[in-house]
Amino acid sequence: MTTTYSARWVVPVSDPPIEHGAVVVEGQRIAAVGTRAEIVERFPESKLESFGEAVILPGLINAHTHLELTALRGYLENEERDFFAWLRKLTIARLERLTPDDIRVSATWGACEAVRAGITCVDDASDSALMSMTALKDVGLRGVVYQESFGPDARLAVENFEKFKVKVQELRANETTLVRAGVSPHAPYTVCGPQLEMIAELALAESFPLMMHAAESEAEDLFMRDGRGVFAEGLARRSIEWKAPKLSTIQHLNAMASWPHVLCWPTAYVSTTTISRCYDSTRRVLLTVRSRTLSWATGVRRSRNLSRQESQLGWVVIQSRATTRATFSKRHASRRCSLVQVAMTSGRQEYLRLQREN
Repeated sequence: MTTTYSARWVVPVSDPPIEHGAVVVEGQRIAAVGTRAEIVERFPESKLESFGEAVILPGLINAHTHLELTALRGYLENEERDFFAWLRKLTIARLERLTPDDIRVSATWGACEAVRAGITCVDDASDSALMSMTALKDVGLRGVVYQESFGPDARLAVENFEKFKVKVQELRANETTLVRAGVSPHAPYTVCGPQLEMIAELALAESFPLMMHAAESEAEDLFMRDGRGVFAEGLARRSIEWKAPKLSTIQHLNAMASWPHVLCWPTAYVSTTTISRCYDSTRRVLLTVRSRTLSWATGVRRSRNLSRQESQLGWVVIQSRATTRATFSKRHASRRCSLVQVAMTSGRQEYLRLQREN
């Protein structure tokens, strides 16, 4: 069935905005984009639906999500000014309070919220990556789900990597044309050098996209440059040896010749000089910058990037008051309501439980 959606504005992003524009959808694909008059003439038999004073644009991309943690919204607000305290509280909640069922519901809840906000594609990093992948598939989103890896102790690198590899292969076995598997050594302070290298080699050999948290805090910068601070002290208390590279995180990653192209997030602590060197030389490190002073970025905090125009990405309708009206996907339309009801109700209950226990 062919349907034509029209609005006051159609914004293809890759081309100039089209006033009184229209988008033609055939099944799951976008067949044509143009002015309403042109489209109606080309597709006279197409069902026409008008959104009036609205904007139709390509589905948004959230370049960094943790869908499994959706239920923790509001739980960490008191620690936002102390990154180490925030990370510790998050880790305890994730490992000790959330059950596998909680995580599955949380991931589905997050995926449903993404659809309702007009997001059609995500890059999701998850320790429970298979659950996040299932959530994306259930809701009908496109994306890459990155299996996270942890392990700062080099003595356990091989053991950690073998366990990680099993999870990654399971993730790959569940890939679809819309949802791909990726790998994510979590961060420089949670994954040792040897483990990083093994994951990088796996990414190169198996063609996995690789994502890593990098340059997130002053504590991390001090840890990488001087081997001091709260991260160094935490490892010392666990009798874990660490040799600082004496470089910033981004410089360190860019200097590792065996690394594939890597998406780094959120890189709040990175100089313009480092950005220039990375971008102008090898371009192996793709930065997404979160900073008050840096405007160059491939992503922004809260990840409200617009996608490039692609025929299989959904388009969204933004009406007055910036509310999302629709996304063009049969799977979204048929499954959204029931999934939202289940995920929002269960997710909210989990959130309230965590707040009570805290």
